[in-house]
Amino acid sequence: MEAIMSRPSQDTEAMALPNASQDTEDEDEGRSLVARPGDVTTDDDPQESTADEEEDEEEEDDDVDSDEDKVELSDSASMLRMMQSLPQTEARRHEQFRRSHFERGAVKRCMAQAIHEYSTTDKKAPGVTNVMAIVMAGMTKVFVGEITAEARRIMEKNGETGPIRPRHLREAHRKYYKRRPLARGRNMRRLLR
Repeated sequence: MEAIMSRPSQDTEAMALPNASQDTEDEDEGRSLVARPGDVTTDDDPQESTADEEEDEEEEDDDVDSDEDKVELSDSASMLRMMQSLPQTEARRHEQFRRSHFERGAVKRCMAQAIHEYSTTDKKAPGVTNVMAIVMAGMTKVFVGEITAEARRIMEKNGETGPIRPRHLREAHRKYYKRRPLARGRNMRRLLR
Protein backbone atom coordinates (compact mmCIF):
# COMPACT_ATOMS: atom_id res chain seq x y z
CA MET A 1 0.00 0.00 0.00
CA GLU A 2 2.84 2.36 0.82
CA ALA A 3 4.39 1.69 -2.58
CA ILE A 4 1.13 2.66 -4.27
CA MET A 5 0.83 5.83 -2.24
CA SER A 6 4.39 6.91 -2.96
CA ARG A 7 4.19 6.24 -6.70
CA PRO A 8 1.99 9.21 -7.71
CA SER A 9 4.43 11.73 -6.26
CA GLN A 10 7.31 10.09 -8.15
CA ASP A 11 5.29 10.09 -11.38
CA THR A 12 4.31 13.72 -10.86
CA GLU A 13 7.95 14.70 -10.38
CA ALA A 14 8.89 12.84 -13.56
CA MET A 15 6.21 14.69 -15.54
CA ALA A 16 7.08 18.08 -14.09
CA LEU A 17 10.80 17.75 -14.75
CA PRO A 18 11.25 16.35 -18.26
CA ASN A 19 14.78 15.36 -19.08
CA ALA A 20 16.54 14.93 -22.39
CA SER A 21 15.85 11.18 -22.57
CA GLN A 22 12.11 11.85 -22.43
CA ASP A 23 12.19 14.35 -25.32
CA THR A 24 12.24 11.77 -28.09
CA GLU A 25 10.63 12.53 -31.37
CA ASP A 26 8.42 10.29 -33.36
CA GLU A 27 10.38 9.54 -36.53
CA ASP A 28 7.24 9.10 -38.65
CA GLU A 29 5.48 12.32 -37.75
CA GLY A 30 8.35 14.52 -36.48
CA ARG A 31 6.55 15.66 -33.30
CA SER A 32 7.46 15.46 -29.61
CA LEU A 33 5.91 12.63 -27.58
CA VAL A 34 6.37 14.29 -24.18
CA ALA A 35 3.48 16.39 -22.94
CA ARG A 36 4.45 19.74 -21.52
CA PRO A 37 2.28 21.99 -19.35
CA GLY A 38 -0.24 23.77 -21.56
CA ASP A 39 -0.04 21.20 -24.41
CA VAL A 40 -3.24 19.60 -25.61
CA THR A 41 -2.89 15.88 -26.20
CA THR A 42 -5.00 13.77 -28.49
CA ASP A 43 -5.00 10.06 -29.14
CA ASP A 44 -4.32 10.03 -32.88
CA ASP A 45 -2.94 6.50 -32.84
CA PRO A 46 -5.18 4.13 -30.82
CA GLN A 47 -2.47 1.43 -30.82
CA GLU A 48 -0.10 3.70 -28.91
CA SER A 49 -2.73 4.50 -26.27
CA THR A 50 -3.69 0.86 -25.78
CA ALA A 51 -0.04 -0.10 -25.40
CA ASP A 52 0.37 2.62 -22.77
CA GLU A 53 -2.80 1.45 -21.01
CA GLU A 54 -1.57 -2.14 -21.05
CA GLU A 55 1.73 -1.07 -19.50
CA ASP A 56 -0.16 0.86 -16.80
CA GLU A 57 -2.37 -2.18 -16.12
CA GLU A 58 0.70 -4.42 -15.88
CA GLU A 59 2.26 -2.02 -13.36
CA GLU A 60 -0.96 -2.03 -11.33
CA ASP A 61 -1.11 -5.84 -11.49
CA ASP A 62 2.48 -6.00 -10.25
CA ASP A 63 1.54 -3.73 -7.34
CA VAL A 64 -1.47 -5.93 -6.52
CA ASP A 65 0.70 -9.06 -6.70
CA SER A 66 3.22 -7.55 -4.31
CA ASP A 67 0.40 -6.60 -1.93
CA GLU A 68 -0.94 -10.18 -2.10
CA ASP A 69 2.56 -11.51 -1.44
CA LYS A 70 2.78 -9.27 1.64
CA VAL A 71 -0.59 -10.58 2.85
CA GLU A 72 0.51 -14.18 2.28
CA LEU A 73 3.74 -13.55 4.16
CA SER A 74 1.89 -11.97 7.06
CA ASP A 75 -0.59 -14.89 7.05
CA SER A 76 2.21 -17.44 7.17
CA ALA A 77 3.99 -15.44 9.89
CA SER A 78 0.83 -15.26 11.99
CA MET A 79 0.23 -18.98 11.40
CA LEU A 80 3.77 -19.72 12.59
CA ARG A 81 3.26 -17.58 15.72
CA MET A 82 -0.02 -19.36 16.42
CA MET A 83 1.57 -22.80 16.02
CA GLN A 84 4.42 -21.85 18.36
CA SER A 85 1.98 -20.63 21.02
CA LEU A 86 -0.06 -23.87 21.01
CA PRO A 87 0.66 -26.58 23.57
CA GLN A 88 2.45 -29.59 22.08
CA THR A 89 -0.64 -31.83 22.09
CA GLU A 90 -2.75 -29.16 20.37
CA ALA A 91 -0.03 -28.48 17.80
CA ARG A 92 0.21 -32.19 17.02
CA ARG A 93 -3.60 -32.41 16.72
CA HIS A 94 -3.65 -29.38 14.41
CA GLU A 95 -0.93 -30.87 12.20
CA GLN A 96 -2.83 -34.16 11.96
CA PHE A 97 -5.98 -32.26 10.98
CA ARG A 98 -4.11 -30.38 8.26
CA ARG A 99 -2.67 -33.57 6.79
CA SER A 100 -5.87 -35.61 6.97
CA HIS A 101 -8.19 -35.98 4.00
CA PHE A 102 -11.07 -38.04 2.73
CA GLU A 103 -10.46 -40.34 -0.22
CA ARG A 104 -11.97 -38.84 -3.33
CA GLY A 105 -13.27 -42.20 -4.56
CA ALA A 106 -15.17 -42.85 -1.33
CA VAL A 107 -16.64 -39.35 -1.41
CA LYS A 108 -17.71 -39.84 -5.04
CA ARG A 109 -19.41 -43.14 -4.18
CA CYS A 110 -21.29 -41.58 -1.24
CA MET A 111 -22.37 -38.62 -3.35
CA ALA A 112 -23.50 -40.84 -6.22
CA GLN A 113 -25.48 -43.03 -3.83
CA ALA A 114 -27.15 -39.99 -2.22
CA ILE A 115 -27.99 -38.49 -5.61
CA HIS A 116 -29.44 -41.82 -6.77
CA GLU A 117 -31.54 -42.24 -3.59
CA TYR A 118 -33.02 -38.76 -3.76
CA SER A 119 -33.50 -38.42 -7.49
CA THR A 120 -37.22 -38.20 -8.22
CA THR A 121 -37.11 -39.36 -11.80
CA ASP A 122 -36.16 -42.68 -13.32
CA LYS A 123 -33.68 -40.93 -15.56
CA LYS A 124 -30.00 -41.49 -15.00
CA ALA A 125 -28.71 -39.12 -12.34
CA PRO A 126 -25.83 -36.81 -13.26
CA GLY A 127 -22.36 -38.09 -12.50
CA VAL A 128 -20.14 -36.78 -9.74
CA THR A 129 -17.15 -34.86 -11.05
CA ASN A 130 -13.73 -34.63 -9.43
CA VAL A 131 -14.32 -30.97 -8.56
CA MET A 132 -17.57 -31.86 -6.81
CA ALA A 133 -15.81 -34.60 -4.85
CA ILE A 134 -12.98 -32.27 -3.82
CA VAL A 135 -15.44 -29.63 -2.60
CA MET A 136 -17.51 -32.18 -0.71
CA ALA A 137 -14.38 -33.71 0.85
CA GLY A 138 -13.34 -30.26 2.05
CA MET A 139 -16.78 -29.53 3.49
CA THR A 140 -16.82 -32.93 5.17
CA LYS A 141 -13.42 -32.29 6.72
CA VAL A 142 -14.63 -28.98 8.14
CA PHE A 143 -17.78 -30.65 9.49
CA VAL A 144 -15.80 -33.43 11.16
CA GLY A 145 -13.40 -30.85 12.59
CA GLU A 146 -16.27 -28.85 14.09
CA ILE A 147 -17.88 -31.95 15.60
CA THR A 148 -14.53 -33.10 17.02
CA ALA A 149 -13.77 -29.68 18.51
CA GLU A 150 -17.21 -29.56 20.10
CA ALA A 151 -16.74 -33.07 21.49
CA ARG A 152 -13.41 -31.95 23.02
CA ARG A 153 -15.14 -28.94 24.61
CA ILE A 154 -17.79 -31.24 26.07
CA MET A 155 -15.07 -33.49 27.50
CA GLU A 156 -13.25 -30.52 29.07
CA LYS A 157 -16.51 -29.19 30.50
CA ASN A 158 -17.19 -32.58 32.10
CA GLY A 159 -13.60 -32.82 33.34
CA GLU A 160 -12.84 -35.92 31.28
CA THR A 161 -9.56 -36.79 29.61
CA GLY A 162 -8.40 -39.36 27.08
CA PRO A 163 -9.87 -40.25 23.71
CA ILE A 164 -13.21 -38.94 22.51
CA ARG A 165 -15.99 -41.43 23.24
CA PRO A 166 -19.08 -41.99 21.08
CA ARG A 167 -21.28 -40.27 23.69
CA HIS A 168 -19.20 -37.09 23.28
CA LEU A 169 -19.61 -37.23 19.51
CA ARG A 170 -23.37 -37.82 19.84
CA GLU A 171 -23.72 -34.83 22.16
CA ALA A 172 -21.58 -32.66 19.87
CA HIS A 173 -23.69 -33.75 16.89
CA ARG A 174 -26.91 -32.96 18.76
CA LYS A 175 -25.63 -29.50 19.73
CA TYR A 176 -24.44 -28.83 16.18
CA TYR A 177 -27.89 -29.45 14.70
CA LYS A 178 -29.60 -27.64 17.54
CA ARG A 179 -27.67 -24.50 16.51
CA ARG A 180 -28.26 -25.17 12.78
CA PRO A 181 -31.69 -26.80 12.40
CA LEU A 182 -31.82 -26.46 8.60
CA ALA A 183 -28.53 -28.25 8.06
CA ARG A 184 -29.97 -31.66 8.91
CA GLY A 185 -32.17 -32.08 5.86
CA ARG A 186 -35.09 -34.45 5.52
CA ASN A 187 -33.48 -37.71 6.57
CA MET A 188 -32.99 -37.84 10.35
CA ARG A 189 -31.22 -41.14 10.95
CA ARG A 190 -29.60 -41.74 14.31
CA LEU A 191 -25.86 -41.20 14.27
CA LEU A 192 -23.41 -43.57 16.01
CA ARG A 193 -25.86 -46.20 17.26
